[in-house]
Amino acid sequence: MRAGGRTDRQDGGAGSGQKPGGLRALPDMPFDFTVRMYCLSRVGKLVSGEHPGIRGRFRPAMNRVSWRLVCLAFVLLLLPLVGCESERGLTDVTDEERVAARAQERWDALVAGSFDGAYELESPALRAAYSSRAYRGRFGQQMRWAAAEVAEVDLDGDRANVRVMVSYFTLGPDGRPLENERPIFETWVREGGEWWHSSD
Repeated sequence: MRAGGRTDRQDGGAGSGQKPGGLRALPDMPFDFTVRMYCLSRVGKLVSGEHPGIRGRFRPAMNRVSWRLVCLAFVLLLLPLVGCESERGLTDVTDEERVAARAQERWDALVAGSFDGAYELESPALRAAYSSRAYRGRFGQQMRWAAAEVAEVDLDGDRANVRVMVSYFTLGPDGRPLENERPIFETWVREGGEWWHSSD
């Protein structure tokens, strides 16, 4: 017991919500939330020039507006770097990867029954010769695709040979669906800077 009837606490102020390091937990809030709020407030003071270290050393030379201008200039300097990284990511895609992605997109459309979507990936020559409705008629009614996956792309200049493993259903002699799997070999051609499925 201390003079005045106060009791010494050995728990670091736990009864008053005081945490080690001088942080006081907010009512009904976890301590990690309090730490985050504390850090955010310190960062805000640092940017605005209210931080004691900043106010004591640099505040005479730079006012609050100057600090905000410095931060804005820093952000503007970073933007071109972000743009360069985005462009670099786009140009890193190889022709094989582009062909594989286009071939997979076409087969995904066929499996889903979206013949219009597959039609948009056909070569300009085929789309000039066939309407989307006529293109749909090229596929019979006896077969239904279950799944497809591009297995291999062999690039040869502006042409690419693609092997696709396709699972499909056909009607058996008794009218029941039978599931089969077989490879399908396709040709893709580059025209106008893009890859297209060729039926030639």
